[in-house]
Amino acid sequence: VITTDMMEEARNNLVISRATHLDQLAFRLTEDRVKKVILPMINNEESIAADEDDRQYCIDLGLLKKTPHGLEILNPIYSEIIPRELTTSRQEYFLSYFKPDWIRGDGSLDSDLLVRMFVTFWRENSKIWASHISGYEVAAPHLVFQAFLQRVANGNGTVYREYGLNRGRTDLMLKWGKPFAPEEQRIVIELKVLRPKDGLESKKKQAIEQTLEYAKDCEATAVYILIFDRDKTHDWDNKIYEETLQADNYTIKIHGL
Repeated sequence: VITTDMMEEARNNLVISRATHLDQLAFRLTEDRVKKVILPMINNEESIAADEDDRQYCIDLGLLKKTPHGLEILNPIYSEIIPRELTTSRQEYFLSYFKPDWIRGDGSLDSDLLVRMFVTFWRENSKIWASHISGYEVAAPHLVFQAFLQRVANGNGTVYREYGLNRGRTDLMLKWGKPFAPEEQRIVIELKVLRPKDGLESKKKQAIEQTLEYAKDCEATAVYILIFDRDKTHDWDNKIYEETLQADNYTIKIHGL
């Protein structure tokens, strides 16, 4: 019998093996025509720089597909590889910077501690990390957090990513469970970027609505929203905050970064 766990293990093995065609995918990410389309998808923005020829080029390459919701990454394996490849040069740093204190004695994940540790890391290192993601610097909040989450998951969990062109959102889920923990945990995390033109309250409202929708689909056991403030005129004391609210039987924890 082929189980879901076996399928997930096979997918992860394929990603790690860096098969030839997957290496070619990584190479394509450096092309300007591809970058114009992929960058907005990662960064939750409209694709202004790319034209229809650029989008069709990405489709012809087998990177994207057309769906009723717009353009999306062709398949889940590509969705996994793209953020990994863009942060490859820095991912190993996470292993030496963090101790896995978020793993409790029984093997379960302390997701509150995990998120707070990342918030501290982002405050101390965001400028350095952004400068190391060549061509995709403006997507640093999404890419760095996904690289961090991947290091948390390695060996013990699986990260699921949902993003597409003009969707205005990045949904992430970290699944962590047996045999490493007593019960399966499904931790949903929504990433938002707050820019000078955005209103904080409207951004929160939008994030809550979208996150609840995804949390219900995933039957989440924990829900977080991370809002990255990219206004350079704001100091860190104003950017960093934590809020908790109840909505539709879910406890949602919002972190400002």
